[in-house]
Amino acid sequence: MPKKLNVLLMPLILITACMYVGAYIHLIPSIWLNIFIYLPFVFAGVLILLAWHFNKGRLLVIAILLCIPLYQSFFNENGLSSLSYITVTVVNLSVVAFMRERGFFNRFAVNRIAFIGMQLAWCLAFEKEWVSFPILNERILANETPIWSTLILWGGIVACLILSKLYWWRTESDIGAGVLITQVALVILFYVVNSENQISLLLSGCFLVWILYILIESHRMAYVDDLTQLNSRRALNEKLLALPKRYVVAMVDVDHFKRFNDTYGHDMGDLVLYRVANELSKVSGGGKPFRYGGEEFTIIFFNKRWSDVEDSLENLRESIENMRVSVIDPKKGIAKNVQVTVSLGVSESRVNMTPEEVIKLSDEALYQAKRKGRNRIELNKKQT
Repeated sequence: MPKKLNVLLMPLILITACMYVGAYIHLIPSIWLNIFIYLPFVFAGVLILLAWHFNKGRLLVIAILLCIPLYQSFFNENGLSSLSYITVTVVNLSVVAFMRERGFFNRFAVNRIAFIGMQLAWCLAFEKEWVSFPILNERILANETPIWSTLILWGGIVACLILSKLYWWRTESDIGAGVLITQVALVILFYVVNSENQISLLLSGCFLVWILYILIESHRMAYVDDLTQLNSRRALNEKLLALPKRYVVAMVDVDHFKRFNDTYGHDMGDLVLYRVANELSKVSGGGKPFRYGGEEFTIIFFNKRWSDVEDSLENLRESIENMRVSVIDPKKGIAKNVQVTVSLGVSESRVNMTPEEVIKLSDEALYQAKRKGRNRIELNKKQT
């Protein structure tokens, strides 16, 4: 499944499930209905606590934004009748998608919350008619047509939905998918849902989308390397605990990487690591790549022997050798294409040998490949 659809799947399932349950709300025992009313408040508290625990300022802003329709639904005598509050929530959710993460509560968070508060103050002023612009209350064409203010607000909502869809489609990010689904749910909440219990369910779904997002994001941070987007050393260590009896371990090291860093700088070095990792992620033969540390990577082939993976590793080595990386020469200030190569050391699993010992054998083979000229593959044939 394409990544852009994969990141959309979970929030879509959650909101769809809430809408499905809401459609059959009349079949649910009344004792459960009383619990549903409190669910969004509980999930709002959980989301804020998780945002604080993981130091996520964007999640704090999202929780505050979702509290706006929550407050309007249960504490405002007019309920969700005011389109302006939903518009504030939808518009600011789009803004959140483009914000950089700066921590849970600091001057940036205060500024963002103050900005939202200013918008809510304007909504309240218009609602109470403390301020008014007569032209905004005029009908667009004739009787029964919307007034100008309604058209402007819906125009803002539609524009934000389109913007969020484009952002999700281009970035394939979890936060982009979550923002889009949450905005759609809020439009449904305003335009379709009218039962208090259905509102509770749909708002609970919106909070759950972001609770799951922060849990998935924290898991990704722990098990996925931020630079290369490969599985991290921690993920490798856990995978080593559940290996089959037969497997192959390949250690991969970027040749002359220190010299490259000294020549072009660490930014260009990071670019090289990212490009190499991208090639590693395409390895055939069922290999699973990990970032081992620095410029070194590990590939594990499950239920394979050397004869099964030899061609796959050779194709990988050749693909990296044929790859060209565009870098900036700091001395001349010009862009140039450079060639990158890797050396590989390989070892098969052995009887009565732990995965760590097999990795050590692969490391020994890697050093042999380095000594023999680099840009080559060496198999450790050492007998136990």
